[in-house]
Amino acid sequence: MESFIAQIIVGLATGGIYALGMNLLVLVRNIVHHSYSHIVVLTMAMGWLTLTHTGNNIPLCIVVMLVSAIVFTIATEPLFRPLSVRGADLETVTLAMGIGIIITEFISKYINGGANFAFPDAMTGRQNTIN
Repeated sequence: MESFIAQIIVGLATGGIYALGMNLLVLVRNIVHHSYSHIVVLTMAMGWLTLTHTGNNIPLCIVVMLVSAIVFTIATEPLFRPLSVRGADLETVTLAMGIGIIITEFISKYINGGANFAFPDAMTGRQNTIN
């Protein structure tokens, strides 16, 4: 039962992150950016890579995730700007779906080699991390 409650809490937190980002994009720039969730997943993948390659350095992981989220968002913004100015809703959705497909393929092929993501052993809860 504890695992179920933990999954509900994690799902609500993740959904809240997605909802906040989508609200900002729609309200501020009038952009329906469906690939925002893919950018969040790519950011989390960068954090996962940082954790696995730096010996579970959590502060560095947080910094890498913040910087990568900002870089990925700034990199995609010029693509949406002309569409936002024209009010081209269908083109915006199509572009967002294309960006999402590109990010998904990049993650599956290059970041983890097609394998599932797994947390480092120190973060799985299978051992005591606080003595």
